[in-house]
Amino acid sequence: MFQYRIYGLKIDSDIPFRQLIEDTSNSAPDITLRKAEPSDDLLNLSKDSFFDMDPKFCWFHNRTLYCWIEDGNRIFYSPKDNANEEYIKTYILGYALSMLFYQRNMPCIHCSGLRKGDHAILISGKSGSGKSTMASLFLDNGYDLMADDMLVTKVCDNTVYGSPAFPWTKLQRSIVEKRFPDLSKLIYIDEDKDKFLVPWEGEFRTDSAVIDSMFVMIVAPPDTEIRITEVTGPDKIMVILDNMLPGREIMLHKNNPIAVSMAAKLAASLKLYAVFRPKGKDTSETIYKLINQTVK
Repeated sequence: MFQYRIYGLKIDSDIPFRQLIEDTSNSAPDITLRKAEPSDDLLNLSKDSFFDMDPKFCWFHNRTLYCWIEDGNRIFYSPKDNANEEYIKTYILGYALSMLFYQRNMPCIHCSGLRKGDHAILISGKSGSGKSTMASLFLDNGYDLMADDMLVTKVCDNTVYGSPAFPWTKLQRSIVEKRFPDLSKLIYIDEDKDKFLVPWEGEFRTDSAVIDSMFVMIVAPPDTEIRITEVTGPDKIMVILDNMLPGREIMLHKNNPIAVSMAAKLAASLKLYAVFRPKGKDTSETIYKLINQTVK
């Protein structure tokens, strides 16, 4: 068996993960991950749907695997024929863990988490919005990595805390080939976007940090003026839901009140900003300066 620490918890796994930090402590695991066979009931349910969310039993399936999550502490997976092993691990670290933390009432945000000391900011946005570019600028200017794709949050006394993921980042092939002569040492994770997981070379802390603010990157028409606008009111809840994992469609399946409640609690405790950038223009340095001013 293999034991790791991720998002502040210890996971006991029957498969190895190169990207995770080993946990050699004698403490009992918080999460177990095991290969198993799906029940007949689950196979029947999967004929009509690809997922379901429940505080006690979540599940999903796709071309790679069946996966089900129980009671916020157990993940089971069953690979499908000819499944890619790295894709199995990617889905476990993404969809499966986000469902597990949903059961723990700890919302997961699709974002880059960037910390300076005990405080951090989140950079979020849809694919192609410039999230990764913006995150790289902060990392080049004194911030350390908390998470490259998903960060787990918890609200205590109107303060939002974020738990870090693992010290690897996602990069496009065009960037990776310039920096790494041996691609076999990296983890290929996405055929559609042609991305690799790359080890983070800076400091990486496993303790939580206070999340001060969240910035959502939005691509606007080319003639749009660059601006940062604070999001307030009901819109704030909807924007947070849009950026929660395993995804708004899944989170709000069957009018899920728990997902809305988690988003509302975050909205009440977190500064949220929309960052508008004009499409087709390199405005990253300007936006970085504006975000930095807002943070300060």
